[in-house]
Amino acid sequence: MEISCPIYKPRRPRESPLCRLVEQHLEELLRVWSARFARQHGALRPVVERVLREFLKCGLFEHGFARLWCGECRRSVLVAFSCRGRSFCPSCEKKKQLLWAEWLRDEVLLGVAHRHVVLTIPRLLRPLFRRRRELLGELARAGAEAVKELIRHASGEGDVRPGIVVSVATAGDLLQ
Repeated sequence: MEISCPIYKPRRPRESPLCRLVEQHLEELLRVWSARFARQHGALRPVVERVLREFLKCGLFEHGFARLWCGECRRSVLVAFSCRGRSFCPSCEKKKQLLWAEWLRDEVLLGVAHRHVVLTIPRLLRPLFRRRRELLGELARAGAEAVKELIRHASGEGDVRPGIVVSVATAGDLLQ
């Protein structure tokens, strides 16, 4: 019986439009931020430059890799290190989302009906939360409380205690 190992296909990060965009415009963005964008969006946080520079290294063998061996067929592949880029890198973010969803399914959620609720911030309030990111936690708690009250009211039972998992996502405006 022959054992078939899946074939690893490394991604080609330099071919992605996002990578090309960051590569072509990062230095100019850093140079002009204060004059062109700081008034509307606030000062550029140091983490932004760090995340963008790490993103440009993500998935490139020249910035580090690991060799993985298949225990069955003894084939080996090289896997480039990732940037783990704070919700900016699509590849790293997808992996993080999948691992988190698996953990939720296996370790947290019971085998009962679930609902997915998305709450959005009105456009007029978004600049406030962009500048004062510490308020996002309070906003998430207020949203969770509102959903709890809605479920209690809809069920007609005051002692219902729903379990709620909150995930704050802030990239939507940036993608537009």
